[in-house]
Amino acid sequence: MCGFVGLIDFSGSSIEHYAFLDSALRDLHRRGPDDCDRWEGTDGELVGFTRLSIRDLSKSGSQPM
Repeated sequence: MCGFVGLIDFSGSSIEHYAFLDSALRDLHRRGPDDCDRWEGTDGELVGFTRLSIRDLSKSGSQPM
């Protein structure tokens, strides 16, 4: 399994949003302990994911982020 989390803040990203994303990724760690990454858009979008490697165990099997 994998886990995804995201949020959009139209007023711009702030430190609280990064703290929320990091906390959510820690909570999702059990769903995907093999990899974790985050992405920030230009308009305040934050997305994070965790990955559980089952089939493709190489780095080429990572999520597109």
